Amino acid sequence: MQRKLTILMLALLPIASAWADGVKIGNDSSDLPPELVQNLAQTSKSMGVKEPMNISTRSEGDARYAVVSGTSGTTCRIKLSNGNPPTILGLSCR
Repeated sequence: MQRKLTILMLALLPIASAWADGVKIGNDSSDLPPELVQNLAQTSKSMGVKEPMNISTRSEGDARYAVVSGTSGTTCRIKLSNGNPPTILGLSCR
């Protein structure tokens, strides 16, 4: 059992290290908390957005969105709550 746990931890180490390094953000005009910005960037990266990333916010009616784009053609639009700090309510990447 101990050996299996050790092997699993060693297998996950590169993934955890990549997550901890953060994502390169070229421009952040969102005024969102830094932890949320990194979360949005990591989520967008996993959906195909390439670094460096540009992060901004938009409002449409009562809805608030973060828009994350990068050097690829993929852009993620992430619906945010109106709370402080905001939380992610939905995600659409194209």
